[in-house]
Amino acid sequence: MDTVTLHVVGVASHRAYLQYWGIDAGVFPRSTDLVLINGYYGLVNQSALAFLGILANLE
Repeated sequence: MDTVTLHVVGVASHRAYLQYWGIDAGVFPRSTDLVLINGYYGLVNQSALAFLGILANLE
């Protein structure tokens, strides 16, 4: 996987989570390794949801 993709997905995931709670993302910065880990989990999660959506439409 590309590091840039993981970083972008990780930052987007972190910001979306904090915005859900109404918190500014600048208040809780994350280190690069945690952003990449969040990006990995976010990418795997979205891929699994897409796969399940495809399977649901095949029936």
